[in-house]
Amino acid sequence: MILHYCAKNDVNGNPQRAYVLMNEDAPVAVWDEGYYGYDAVPGDFRSMARDAERQEISTRGYKKLLRELPSPEYAHQVKGYAHLR
Repeated sequence: MILHYCAKNDVNGNPQRAYVLMNEDAPVAVWDEGYYGYDAVPGDFRSMARDAERQEISTRGYKKLLRELPSPEYAHQVKGYAHLR
């Protein structure tokens, strides 16, 4: 499951949104949306990102997710998803 976490825009008006891959209610990877939308997410997870449930998050929480979780370029690089190679 992927959730779409949304914080308020930064002081320059840039979006602060991220897609978070959840595995049994624990976050395992995050992708900063930026201006890419759901295309920021690797292809194997993109359809889940397109339908992701939006949830509000604080700016502090958003930055913490980006700091603490990996943002792999490919789905098989996410821990537990090597079978997608």
